[in-house]
Amino acid sequence: MVQELCTLEEWRASDLVLLDVREEDECSFVLACDRVVHIPWSQQKARSHEYPSRNTAFGVLCPRSYAKAMEQIEWLTSETIHTRQLPWRLLSFYIVDSKDVQEEAIILGLTEKEKKMYPHPRLWSPNALLYSLVPIVIATKTPLDCAIVDLGCGSGRDIMYFAEEMIAKDKKMRYIGVDHNRNGRKKALDFASRRGIGDAFSFVKMDLNEPELLLNHSFGQVQCFFGCRYLNRSLFPVVQTLLPPNGIFGWMHFCMPPDGSEWRWQHPSKSADILQNRELYELFKSTFEILVDLIEYDTDHGRPMNLFIARKHDHERIDEGHN
Repeated sequence: MVQELCTLEEWRASDLVLLDVREEDECSFVLACDRVVHIPWSQQKARSHEYPSRNTAFGVLCPRSYAKAMEQIEWLTSETIHTRQLPWRLLSFYIVDSKDVQEEAIILGLTEKEKKMYPHPRLWSPNALLYSLVPIVIATKTPLDCAIVDLGCGSGRDIMYFAEEMIAKDKKMRYIGVDHNRNGRKKALDFASRRGIGDAFSFVKMDLNEPELLLNHSFGQVQCFFGCRYLNRSLFPVVQTLLPPNGIFGWMHFCMPPDGSEWRWQHPSKSADILQNRELYELFKSTFEILVDLIEYDTDHGRPMNLFIARKHDHERIDEGHN
């Protein structure tokens, strides 16, 4: 049961993020806080990838129409509406806008315009790979104007997170999302513009089932290729070729259970779409330094995933070591 809160003070005490779904013409006030993201309800279909993950507790700020607020809460939490994806079961509370809430926001100083926050507040989280991969790339000396490339970027959350965290550390690089989705380009470019990184981001529409397209594309110098929840084994030799010495490869995908048991989940349904144990290690160990090789479990269904990061050997140093 989703709880109704009557005050913003109750929300602040909860430490949870707040999704503001009011339309522009319904906003009697604007909340200026790093725990609030405004996504008008009319944009929820186009921007639902910016919503919190299904395993994140959060709250919603609804418009002053109580009936409309109830429709929105029903949409977010209904098992019958969401037949193909899980609803947001951890939606904890909602607040219905009112004159009292508006006055409270002013008293609490939540409507004051503060210094622009960067990275911008976000409700969503990247794939777990990024929490290990980004610090490694930040700590690596990189040439100017090299690129970070997300293979199979989807809506772009991972590459946006990567770019924001790097830019916050004054790492001036190019950030490229690659995907075959025909709607992906506009969605990703709009997303980058809203996040304030439009000048640093570009989108390449490419069918990654044809690895020669990746091999022949002019990315310029690439410092890092990465991908999550996507598997085409024929891409890996291409990536190994394209990365320069000290270039970084990161991947995270479903793998067979480390205890040797059978795959027991519905998706992926084909064994060819599941990594074998140590498969990436064996593929990369001769020409890359293995930095991270862990088994993590996804938060939706508890499926095992191989989190793998490797750095291409610097051949000059290897040759010196042999002499």
